[in-house]
Amino acid sequence: MMRAMENLTKVNNTQCISFRPRNTSDLYYITIFNGSGCYAPVGSWRNYIGNRPVSFMHGTYATCMVSGIIQHELTHVLGFYHEQSRPDRDSYVSIQWNNILPANAFNFDMYNDSDVDTLMTSYDYGSVMHYERNAFAINSSLATIIPTKNASAFIGQRVQLSPIDILEIQRYYGCVPMPTNTNTSTTTSTATTTTTITVTQITMTGATTTTAVTTTTITTTNKSVRNTFRSYIEIYVMCLTLIMFFFEPSSLNIHLFIR
Repeated sequence: MMRAMENLTKVNNTQCISFRPRNTSDLYYITIFNGSGCYAPVGSWRNYIGNRPVSFMHGTYATCMVSGIIQHELTHVLGFYHEQSRPDRDSYVSIQWNNILPANAFNFDMYNDSDVDTLMTSYDYGSVMHYERNAFAINSSLATIIPTKNASAFIGQRVQLSPIDILEIQRYYGCVPMPTNTNTSTTTSTATTTTTITVTQITMTGATTTTAVTTTTITTTNKSVRNTFRSYIEIYVMCLTLIMFFFEPSSLNIHLFIR
């Protein structure tokens, strides 16, 4: 999936980001392991040196080993929050707080403009970073997130980065320029993009899992949220010291390069 993300975010056949095995001299990295769920830290190693864990649970009854889930967690590592946490989310979705498990309510927090940067993109129902309709629901037959601009919009796809996810990563890491218009409130987009991908199998730590995902079509309409601490990540990246992998019996370590 790392190679897939490298390829998806290329600009004119030039890599924007790339992953490599961790060297012993790398101070900032993540360890990927078979944990008790699917989770990852969001960007920023400003005050943290050493390993940060990323869990991809892989077992008989549950697995994170699905293309879009892996890309979702690695996008957190790149510095991005959930789509439904962006400052303008209340104009696009309605959060059903009374149906959210109290212990997981923090996942629906909305960040303000001083915390995140939308990179001059519009809200993206098709983002791989968006939660599904009944995420962390008390009653899973009822929604916790209801799209309000498009009642029939599909949210929570876990196939791959949406076109706007890709654009955000490219803008975030300076691989493509930001638009000259700095007034994000007037930035809109009505175009839709359809992407089709087939996921067949993923291999990790010697185990091969055939997923239930076959050919899936996604229609997307705009996107985003990023960590405003990106600058600290970039400082380390430009010094060729940022993040990630080494093989162990149950874990994996890696390091990230930015063009």
